[in-house]
Amino acid sequence: MGIAATVGCGGGSSPTAPSPVRAQWNVTASPSPIIAGGGGYGYQYSADFTVTVKETSGGVGGNVNFVNATIRNDTTGVELGTINFSATEIIDQAGSNHVAARGTLNIPLGFYYTLAWGGRQATLTIAIQLADDRGNVTNRSLELKVI
Repeated sequence: MGIAATVGCGGGSSPTAPSPVRAQWNVTASPSPIIAGGGGYGYQYSADFTVTVKETSGGVGGNVNFVNATIRNDTTGVELGTINFSATEIIDQAGSNHVAARGTLNIPLGFYYTLAWGGRQATLTIAIQLADDRGNVTNRSLELKVI
């Protein structure tokens, strides 16, 4: 006596992967370290950098709501201040604040600074807020040295 079994895949179509529920963000900044440049507007130094935002889930894009850059004197530990780059300023710098699913957005940013008691070495903390196209909000931060 034999047993036979038949397995079917009804409909002949391949199964589809479920859509991601939320965007997955990879945020980096370069160069690292930042090399302080010549100043301007009455400040001694400048710091220019690019924040790169990549969406890695493949199914959900989103927007960069803002980038905050806080500079701290490495010698004294004193915070000099925070500069807020709004969505409008991000659009002005990068051409858009939207990151497509599996897309990349490069945001060139910079500022001028002077440290008390001389020197140019500082720590830059970058905080970025992202909102995907489904309304999920994510905050990321990273630190860079300015030399």
